[in-house]
Order: sequence, then C-alpha cells, then structure tokens
Amino acid sequence: MKTRRILTILAAVLMLCLAFTSCDLLPGGKNPTEHVCESVCGECGKCLDAECTEDACAEKCEGHEVVDPTPDPEPNPNPDPEPTHTCEHACETCGKCTDAECNDAVCAEKCPTHHTCEHACETCGKCTDAECNDAVCAEKCPTHHTCEHACETCGKCTDAECNDAVCAEKRPTHHTCEHECEICGKCTDAECNDTVCAEKCPTHHTCEHVCTFEGCGKCLDAECDEDVCSEKCDGNHHECENPCDFCGKCQNECDNVKCAEKCACTTPVIEVNPSVMEMYAGDEIWLLFGVTVTDEGDDEVEVLIEDDQEFDASAEGTYVITYLAINKFGREARATRTITVLPAKSDLALEVTENKLGENKWQGNIINFKNKLFVELDGNYTSDTIISGVFHNNSNGDIVVSIPGDYGIAAIITANGVVIEGRDGSSGKLVNAANPVRTSSTASTLPSGKSVAANFAQEMTIPAGGYAIVIQTGYADNGAGAFDHDGRGFMNYNVIHQYGNVVRLLWVDDQTILTPYENQAPVVSGHTTTVYAGSVDFDINKVLEGVKAIDDKGTFEPTDDVPVEITIADLGGFNIEVAGTYTITLTATDGTLTTTVTRQVEVTTSIYTIIIGNGSKSQKDFLSDYVAIDKDLTKLGNYQFIIYSPAYNKGINFANGYGEAIVVNKYGEVVRIYDGANGKYYDENNKSGVQDATKCTASGYLTEAYNSRQEGEWILVGPNGNGNIGRQFILDNRTIGAKVVLPDVTFAAHECVSVCAKCGGCLDEACQEDACATKCSCHKCESICEICGKCTDTTCTEEICTSNQCQGHAHLCESKCEYCSGCTDSSCTEDACLTKCEGHSGHLILTIGSKKYEATENMWAKNTQVTSSNAANKAVWIFDKSYTGTVATNGYGVAVVLDAEGKVARVYDGANGGYWLPSGKQASAHFTTSSYATVAWGELQEGETLIVLPNGPDGNKGRQLGLDCRYLFGQKLNITIVE
Repeated sequence: MKTRRILTILAAVLMLCLAFTSCDLLPGGKNPTEHVCESVCGECGKCLDAECTEDACAEKCEGHEVVDPTPDPEPNPNPDPEPTHTCEHACETCGKCTDAECNDAVCAEKCPTHHTCEHACETCGKCTDAECNDAVCAEKCPTHHTCEHACETCGKCTDAECNDAVCAEKRPTHHTCEHECEICGKCTDAECNDTVCAEKCPTHHTCEHVCTFEGCGKCLDAECDEDVCSEKCDGNHHECENPCDFCGKCQNECDNVKCAEKCACTTPVIEVNPSVMEMYAGDEIWLLFGVTVTDEGDDEVEVLIEDDQEFDASAEGTYVITYLAINKFGREARATRTITVLPAKSDLALEVTENKLGENKWQGNIINFKNKLFVELDGNYTSDTIISGVFHNNSNGDIVVSIPGDYGIAAIITANGVVIEGRDGSSGKLVNAANPVRTSSTASTLPSGKSVAANFAQEMTIPAGGYAIVIQTGYADNGAGAFDHDGRGFMNYNVIHQYGNVVRLLWVDDQTILTPYENQAPVVSGHTTTVYAGSVDFDINKVLEGVKAIDDKGTFEPTDDVPVEITIADLGGFNIEVAGTYTITLTATDGTLTTTVTRQVEVTTSIYTIIIGNGSKSQKDFLSDYVAIDKDLTKLGNYQFIIYSPAYNKGINFANGYGEAIVVNKYGEVVRIYDGANGKYYDENNKSGVQDATKCTASGYLTEAYNSRQEGEWILVGPNGNGNIGRQFILDNRTIGAKVVLPDVTFAAHECVSVCAKCGGCLDEACQEDACATKCSCHKCESICEICGKCTDTTCTEEICTSNQCQGHAHLCESKCEYCSGCTDSSCTEDACLTKCEGHSGHLILTIGSKKYEATENMWAKNTQVTSSNAANKAVWIFDKSYTGTVATNGYGVAVVLDAEGKVARVYDGANGGYWLPSGKQASAHFTTSSYATVAWGELQEGETLIVLPNGPDGNKGRQLGLDCRYLFGQKLNITIVE
C-alpha cells in the first residue's frame, strides 16, 4: 500500500508539471517555443535526463528521499486471506481497476480518474479528441492543432482551407514553385495562380537542344532565335553517332553543326540477271554473265565471286553463287544467283557403216557431238567464230551456212543421210557429183573460186531437212600421236570418201535416229582410171577389174549388204589397138534403183608393168610417165609409183606421209615392208606386221625405208596421193618373200640352199626358181617319221635311208594335256613328247565352237568390282546375280550374256557400238561405246551370266572371242576353271 501511495504522489506531480509547461512562460521566463524538458522532477523542477544537453536542462535533479506522511497501520491480528483475482485492466498509473463491469472484490476500488488518453496533444498532453467524454479528458487542447501543411520555411499553415485556430495565420508567400526558371528562379507555369508565382518568367526560354558536353550547356539549334539561346555551341563538343569509316563524316540526319557536312560516300548496287537459272551438265557458263554493278561515286568498281560453292558445270546439283563488290570507299554490296545444273542433254552421234581407218586408228564407227553443238536453223547463217558442230536446215528450202576456219573437214548430207558434198580442207579436195571419189578428186576450189583448204566450211548449201557436219582441226581428242587425233581422218575415210555415201545421225541416249534411211541405189567403187597396153589379144571385161557394186538391201546396216552385177552400158568407142583415153559407162541395179558411173581407160604403148608376188592383184600397169625411177624429187608431182635402185644415193628430199615402201633384195625378193598408211613394219620375223615407232612411222616411212637399205637392195614406193593407185597396189601385195618383177631389170640368180649332196639337184619341191628347176633325182623315202623326218623302213637298202634311220618314234604319249595337247610327264624323254605342258593351274578357258581363249590366273576375276580405271587389269570379268556391286569399264570392249544353259543370248558390242540378238544386229544400240558393260549388267536376269571382255588386255584376244559370239548365238560358251 505504501508503494501504491508513492506512485500516486509521483503521478500527481507529473500531472502538475505537465499543466505547468502548458503555460506561455515556464519558470525563468522561457519562451514556449524554446526547448521543453520532458523529464522534469516533480519536487525541484530540475531535469532528470542526465544525457540532455539543452541550456534549459543544464541544472539537473540530484534526487529526493520519499517519506510517506501516513504512519504504517498496526498489524491485523486476523488478516484477511490474500486475494487471488488478477486484474486484467489495472491502471498503469495507480494500479486500480479501470473495468467498470468487473465486480471482483480485488477490483472493487476503481480508477476512474486515470483514463489513458489516446489522443494526447504532443505539445501540452491534453486530449485532442472532441468526442472523448472521459473525466481525465474533460480538458481539451484545442490550441495545439498539429498542422499537416506546415511551411518548410516558417512552419505556418499553407492550407488555405484549414480553419483551425492554430492554422489561422497562413503563410502563402512560402509557396514552393515546381516550374522555376533555371536562370531567374521565377515561375514558368502560366496556369499557376499562387501568389508566390504571381511573377512569371516568360523571357527565359528553356532550351531543348542544350549541349551536354561538360562546361558548355549552350544551344545546339542553329535555327533557334531565342535570347536565351543567342549564344550557340560551335559543335566542337558533339560526338557523331554514325560517322563514315572512310571519310569520317556524319551518315545520319543529325542537324548538329559539327555534322553539317554529310558523308558523300556511295554504296555499290549489284544487279544479277537472271538471279535464278538452269543449265545442263556439260554446258559452258561464265559465272559473271548478266552481273552488273552501279555506283554513283565510283566508276571503276568491280564485281568478284566471293563464294561459288565449288561450282562444277559437269556435276548435277543446285549452287548459290555469291557476288561481292567493294568500292573505293570500302563499302560493300552482295548479291546471289542460284544455278541448278540439270542432267546433261544427250550427245549426237554420227554413225558410219564401216570404219575404214581400222580400230588402231579410230575405235568404233561413231564420232560424237555435244548437245550444244547441234544447231537448228531456219535461214541463212554466218558464224563469227570457229566452231565444230552439226547444223540442221529446218526450213522448206535451201539455206547457205558459212563457218570460218581452215584445214578442217565438212560434209553436207540430205535429210536421209546421203553425202552430196564433202570438203577435205586438210588436202584441199572437193567431193561432189562431178568429183565423186575424194582421193582422186582434182577439184580444190569452191564454186566461188575460194580454196577448199582455207574455206572448207564456207558457202555450204544445205537442202531442206539436210545437215552440214563440220569438224575443225583439233576437234576430237583421240590421244596425242594418234593417226587420227581430232576426227578429220574419220570424216575423210568414212564419210566424205565417196559421193553418195550414207551415214546417219542419232541421239546417243535414246538412239532416236534423225536421218531415216531410204533405199539407195547400189554403190559402185574402184572405177578409177586404168591403163592398158595396146594389144590385139584383149578381153573387154578387163575394164571391170577392181570395180565392185554393193547393194544395201534397203537398210543402213552393212551386215546384209550384197554384191550386184556390173554391166558395161557403153564402151565409148573403146579400141585396144588405138592409143587414147576412152570413157566407158558402167551400171549396177538392185531391181529398183540403178547407179551409173564412168571409168577412164587409157590405151597406150608406153606402159610400165610391175609384178609383186603371185596374187590376184599382183600385176599393175602404170603409164611410164607416172613412174619415177632414181629421180631426186623435191615434190611428188604426178607420179603414182617411185623406184630407187641400188645405184641411187641422193637421199629423200620431199615429204610424203602415210604411203607404202617395200625393200627388195638383190634376188628380187621382198625383205622389209614400211607400211606408212598403218604405221606398221614387216620383216622375216614379223610377217604379220608390228607397230614399232623405232622402225616405221606414218610420216617417216619413206626415209626409214631408204635409211635401212643394204647392198644390192631396191626400194619401191607407192606414195600417198595422185589417186593412191601405187599405194593401194603395194597394200594389196604386202607379203614378205614375194618375188618382184620390174621391166628391164634382171635380179641376181637364185642361190639354192637345198642342194642334194649326191646328185646336186634341188631338194625343195616347192621352189619355183629357174635355178632350181632341176630337182633331186635320188630315192624318195616313203616311210618318213613325222617327228624326226628320218626313214622308218629298216628294210630299205637305199643309201640315203640307211644312213638316216629313225631311232624309233612310235611312242604314243599317255600324258597329253586336254587343254594344250602338250606332254604333262616331265620324266618322259621321247622325242614325241619334247613339247611339254607348262601347266594351266588357276587358268580360265573360254571355248565356243572352234574358238578358244585362255586367261592366266591373274588375268580373270569373278564377281569382283570393276571400274574404268582397273578394267584393263583383267582380260575376263565374270558376273552373276549374286554380285551386289556395280560394273563400269573402259570403252570399246564387249559384253556377252549367257542364258541359264550357258548359251549366247545377247552381245553388247562396245567396240563398234552394236547391239546383237539371235535375230542379228539391231537397228540401234541403247548404249555407248563406254557404257556397254554397265547397261548389260543392268539388264542381266536371274540365272544369266555376264562376261565382260574389256579393250586392251592380252592383245585383245579375249575381246575378239566376244566379237566372234555375235555370230554364234545359240551355241554354248564353255567356262572352264583349271584347278
């Protein structure tokens, strides 16, 4: 209780202090606006806060002992028990209950006077809540209103609507302007009506283009005329946001004075026309065609190819070509073109019925032209460039085509492939109806007078539907050093060799023929000028010697051609007893069409007759004026035959390639042949001829023959030219050992090498030499051993037989090889078995009928990958349907397909471009000379066998067997593998 009373006293003191501080003046006459101490001692009035440093609180209370004036009550002998109720609403000041509804005895004494004001004034502590009716809050504090809009400068109310007495004095002059001028501080807001903002600042323009460079702040707008902006920034502080890399000037629309001078550098513009295109594989293209660049500031800018995606005009695919242009300012432009390379268009083939050059000079009977070299024309055409190709007259009348170039070959053919004109620019010869044979043609100029050599493809008149075929020098690539390296020889020998020859044009891919064949009249050849000596004993049919006529039977294929009879239609007054030149007319007919030709026959008393051998064409009569004997020639002139005797020693001083020369020994026998037409050399060891450039070349045959001459040897020459009469004569009689007969020449007598020692007669019954006319008359043994040649008759008493008795060669070999018939018994020493079998282990043997080919172990393969690069490594490649790879070989080989019984079913003749079936050669081939094996493999059926015999290996012996199969359909081709 004592403690409670002390607390009550302290609360009263505190209330007095609060009441005292609400007065205008505190003790000491302090102004109420000065510091108000919140910790005043209730007894002495001094400050209780030791940490307060205010002057008003400098004197601190040192403390007071509290003495309760009420004496302690006497102890109650019977004290009441301590109350157990805990008041939950005790007054914080006196501890009495403040809950009027609480009726607990402990809370019987209430504390109505110690109401805790929740709205006490912060200044005087009195209640500011007008609705509060508590006795404690009976005295309100209306004068200490807390202003919520006090001026930050003077603290007075700035709220005009506030009517509190505290806020009665307003301070409108301390209005805070939100739109002060940065220069003068006056209001720039015209709508603001505050008295503080009554004075406006209309003259201090706010610049919107102030230079932000530190220390400047001047106007950047050259067009602004405000006084505030009269001083301009010179622009030296401006940093351009997009300067040109080349000139450094501004590239934007910036109006800063520093950027007033704009960049004048231009950018190139590339145009690609067309931007999307297609072409065919194999066509030529210049990737920059149709690509242009323009640039107003650079006239010399160029376009480059930045990326071509490894463009290959021969490979199918789509390529995006990127072009780049960079001008002198370093500015770039790019553009693209998309090129799609489509599969190549088909080549065009020119096919002939026969390759008269031979396979060693030109393989096959076809020469190809790229698709782009086929030109369709509707009218006259003159080219500015030297080109090869096939030119088609697609009009209804004649057109004239002129192509520049010299020394090439041209042919003009009808719509059905008939040659009506040929131009041999290499030899300067014109072939036409008046000059039907190229080799004997004497026409060297065109109708206009221009030379054929220099204008071979000029002024070509092509009939309606016809074609002109032009081969320039260097057109085809048949290999350096080849007889015909560019196709001109192919044209001369196979196309324009004779007027009326028939060729055909066809597309290689689908074998579509452009020149449909028409039945032709028989072709007559060999009707060249011939010479005879005057004689009363003369068979008129001799004028037909060398002339032949062939009929086509209405087809292009030469396999069904047949000879027809030639008739002398008009002798032209021929008289063998009267010297002169006679024109004899000859005819040949197939029953529908007739061919008429003429032959010049000369009768003369000046004849030079040469005989080589004893064949059907061994004798030839030449006009004496056309035979040169021991002449030091500087050019060929009109000579058809040349003879150099052993006495001639002035050398060879004129050029003549592709002719024939034979060397004759002192006995009049042919000992060496220099075949310049075919580049082959013949002698005793090479009777079939061999191609050996160290011994004979096409261009040097004559010099090589002359330089080989030994004592007593003669040289006979059939030159290339003047109708090739002499050359053909030697070609027809190329036989080593043949006897030569020349007018007024006596060769040395024959020396017999088979003289009988007993009687001196010739032992060689076959020898026809006059010196050997006397033969041996001695005993002729009739029991000669086939092995040793000696007598096997032990009863014969003739000296010649008793001294040459056979020692017994009746041995019958029991170990004969079934493949080669040689003896397989190495221990057998019988003479009959001297020829041993060398073995066939691992060999592959192909036999069909009487034809046979044997491939050694390393020269054949089965179901093994073959390509164009390794095809020539084997002579035989065999495939069946168990093989899963691909087949591709080199060109000009043969593929043979056998049926399930091993019989020949199909032949793909890549050597000649022909497709053969049991019915014969087909009208066209659906493959090329290089794709024959690939096509054959693609068409192989289950149970069939494919045999590929490529071009080249083993002297083409295997390929020859394949070619033989063309005529052996239905026969079995046996395949034997020797284990």
